[in-house]
Amino acid sequence: VMRQFPVDPARVHIAGISAGAAMAGLLAVAYPERFATLVSLSGIPWQAAKNVGTALSVMKAGAGASTPTAEALVLAMGARRRALPVLVVHGGADAVVAYQNAVETSAQWVGVHDRLRATNGQPPLQIASEVVSREHEYTTRRVEWRDADGSAQVTRLRIDELGHAWAGGSPAGTFTDANGPDVSTLVAMFCERHQLR
Repeated sequence: VMRQFPVDPARVHIAGISAGAAMAGLLAVAYPERFATLVSLSGIPWQAAKNVGTALSVMKAGAGASTPTAEALVLAMGARRRALPVLVVHGGADAVVAYQNAVETSAQWVGVHDRLRATNGQPPLQIASEVVSREHEYTTRRVEWRDADGSAQVTRLRIDELGHAWAGGSPAGTFTDANGPDVSTLVAMFCERHQLR
């Protein structure tokens, strides 16, 4: 796409839903110099599953103590390591991929940020108070981890009533839910705030 169209290389973002979210996480770690941000919707943590059997178990309950550490993630990035801004979105009523995966994914990336910040003599990210709101009868719970300037570097958004679906999507689509916040707009706004540095 970048070869065919005049794309700003500082504004390339990667996002995925479900298995696509897992793949987006893998790509973000493999090529951190390529992507300004990572958006994970209804996915699992980086390298939480190595085969189908493990994937099914992780999808059901999260990886728990088997969740790869932030240190492992940073090591996998190698010399190109950097702390990408990350948005994690997950339905609280997701019966396909348990919400615990969102907790573990956001914790992984907060760990990455904190590890790299410590290397540079910077303080760790600070968690902000949860913000609860209602939109189209759905409750959203936003938690942000911010840097010293108040910029959210990791954001986790739980949509309580949402199942394994894209909120605000067309009712004609699969794995979409026309109710709740418009996730497409939320993702676009998140990406707009960040560029590759």
